[in-house]
Amino acid sequence: MRKPLLLLLVSFPLCCNLVFAAPGDISKKIHLACKHPTGVTWDGENVWIADRKTDRFIKIYTQDGSVKNAIESPGYFPSGLSWDGEYLWSTDPADGKIYATDPESGNTVRTLDSPTPSPTGIAWDGQNIWICDNRIDKILKIDPGDGTTIISFPSPATDPRGIAFGNGYLWCSDRIQDKIYMIQKLTKQFLNMFLLQKKL
Repeated sequence: MRKPLLLLLVSFPLCCNLVFAAPGDISKKIHLACKHPTGVTWDGENVWIADRKTDRFIKIYTQDGSVKNAIESPGYFPSGLSWDGEYLWSTDPADGKIYATDPESGNTVRTLDSPTPSPTGIAWDGQNIWICDNRIDKILKIDPGDGTTIISFPSPATDPRGIAFGNGYLWCSDRIQDKIYMIQKLTKQFLNMFLLQKKL
């Protein structure tokens, strides 16, 4: 059985060695110990993976993919994963929940009812949470305190599964079309699209 791969996508040059990298280029491949990775986030030092098969959040060493730590997911269908500087935020489309988990203790510190039926991706912008929902094809900004929807708009992806926030933009993946969309978060305007490489 082939092991899952973590693909690190380069959206801008990270160092002099990557000065010629274009958006969407793969800079490194890492073989993962998990069986069904569904979400990924960076805590400033480590990569965390949500694994649907084992219902765990796995902290990995980016040099070789070795496992540094693992904690139980609050739900049995972890999907999206994000880091707010203190907690891991995750979505569970089966339960329709959004969770905040303390990575040190593994305890769930907050549980929110999702304003959408099937939250998949989740991102943190420094103040609020963004989620995407693949059942109603929408993107929403919500209050992390009580889950109140601040804004919502249609997703450019026909099957949005992952969402990230970086350099002032939202990035949303489309599982069916193998595309990543760049979205201006203030105007909700779709700015660019990148086609993912299918053969690695």
